[in-house]
Amino acid sequence: MKIKLSIIFFYTIFIGCDKIFDTKPSNNNNLFVVEAEMDGNKVVTSLNVTISWDEIMVDKFSHYLVEKRNLGSTWSIMKKIENKILTKLNDKIFDDVNVDYRVGVFDESGNVRWAQTTLEVPPTTYVFVPDEYSKIISAYNSHVIDDGDTVLVNPGQYDEYLLLSNKNVTIQAVEGFEQTTINGYPNSLYATLRIFNGSVEGFTVRSGHSDENGGGVYLNRTGRLKNCFITENIAEKNGGGVYLTGEASLYNNIFEANISGGNGLNLFIYNASGSIINNTFVSNADTSRKANIYFTGNNEGLNFQNNIVFGSDPGFAALGKENIAGVNVKYSLMDSIFYLQCSPIRRQVYCDSTIAFMDSTNIVNNPLFVGFNNGNDYFDYSVQSGSPCLHAGNPNEVYFNKDGSRNTMGFTGGPNAR
Repeated sequence: MKIKLSIIFFYTIFIGCDKIFDTKPSNNNNLFVVEAEMDGNKVVTSLNVTISWDEIMVDKFSHYLVEKRNLGSTWSIMKKIENKILTKLNDKIFDDVNVDYRVGVFDESGNVRWAQTTLEVPPTTYVFVPDEYSKIISAYNSHVIDDGDTVLVNPGQYDEYLLLSNKNVTIQAVEGFEQTTINGYPNSLYATLRIFNGSVEGFTVRSGHSDENGGGVYLNRTGRLKNCFITENIAEKNGGGVYLTGEASLYNNIFEANISGGNGLNLFIYNASGSIINNTFVSNADTSRKANIYFTGNNEGLNFQNNIVFGSDPGFAALGKENIAGVNVKYSLMDSIFYLQCSPIRRQVYCDSTIAFMDSTNIVNNPLFVGFNNGNDYFDYSVQSGSPCLHAGNPNEVYFNKDGSRNTMGFTGGPNAR
């Protein structure tokens, strides 16, 4: 069949007048075929591609023209090749999207016949740091990481400032916060992590020092923070650990020893309507009556459940009753009740604790942390077997622990725990 097509094509060249060869596009059943082959199966930063085509007999050959296009784009010229025996060209792709290639063979009269192929590029759904990218932010900003993808971070110390805003991407520490730390910059204008979209999971965030709100993390819009350890961060304004607003949410994190120049040592909440589920908030510094968790603005719809708030007085505070209206605080342990601030905001004086939204499902007690009792060289914020937090969280099955038992308050409980 191939010999027959060659004869027909050759004949067309010599008897034609205006068209000296057949200009109809070819396909896999024709003589003129284009192929594209990748050097590998995953695009990380780039990937080499080889485009090749059959040598074709054309009377008064002029040149080959090689073009390419990505999905939704127009054709662009890669190269004009005047050597008719040169039937191969190298390219480099930088994204995990399909690419069309076509080759045109021209004669001296300007007649052209095209052959085309599509390079199907497998989607890159994850990349590794530092194996494939040296920095977390470089991996996040790469062309191959799109909505729904994951940046997997191996153990280590990472001195970075992360702004996550335009992609719904998961940044995940492979071995958890014990082995993977993001260190903040001293005297920075902003928080170490600014999360507006996507999720950050499994990191220690330490030593951030922000001139604004949020020493360790600024969490806004639909951003999520999971299974992280937020410690020793400072905000000159509010929210030493985290400043939370919008529909952002916190799941199964530990907050310890964060400091704010304003209020909310570990957490400052402003105009928030997301979820704060199964976290452990501990403050053991001389707080000068600054609250562990502080509410202001309109927080109607905020879901605060299965948390432990321990080690500061007050544990909770708000500027006024309107700041806690519609907030769902249930099935949580605290060592001090809720206070309203009855004097100007810059004076840390609290009163009227009788209005505290102490739902009957909440408890005031010592959580009985494991601490150093298990021989670790770090303080373990898991709860002991005799803890009042054990299987005392919300009994609804949507909050069950991973083993199917009733929710345990604090960072080890619920379906999102490690």
